[in-house]
Amino acid sequence: MSTPSRFDPGSFRSFRVVDRDYDPELRTVTLRYALADDASDDAVTFVETVTFETDPGDVAAPAGAGFDRAVLHLHVAAGTSYYKTAAPPEVVVEDTRLRPDEQAYHQHLYDDGLREFAVTNGLAVPLSVDVRSGRPAASDDAAHGAPAGGPGPGLVVPIGGGKDS
Repeated sequence: MSTPSRFDPGSFRSFRVVDRDYDPELRTVTLRYALADDASDDAVTFVETVTFETDPGDVAAPAGAGFDRAVLHLHVAAGTSYYKTAAPPEVVVEDTRLRPDEQAYHQHLYDDGLREFAVTNGLAVPLSVDVRSGRPAASDDAAHGAPAGGPGPGLVVPIGGGKDS
């Protein structure tokens, strides 16, 4: 009889914000994450589906660069719940380059936003986590319709509160 494997949070080196899909007909966003250890980049995987329940009426389905960027930030922010399963030292957003201001925002989210979690679980404060982009590309700012200096006019807050719930 073999010994069942145990989940060892300390064995994971990174939390991966893998990819996301939007289905306009179902009005759902599928968000994929993984914990990576030395043996596998997909040692543990997570999938979250968010359904936009509000009836859009005659309004066209959301689309475009602004919507895509908002879903990116939802993806990274919603990942905090799954990140807490192991709290590895790095968070890698794999399929999109984060601009410096976005990276700083999410760095604060994963550190400052998870301070109660860190204290409750005996982790270091500030939380030692490095948020970075996994795929740098010079054209990402233009592809997402955002100027290099910020998110652009009309966007106040890309996500709401309660990220540490």
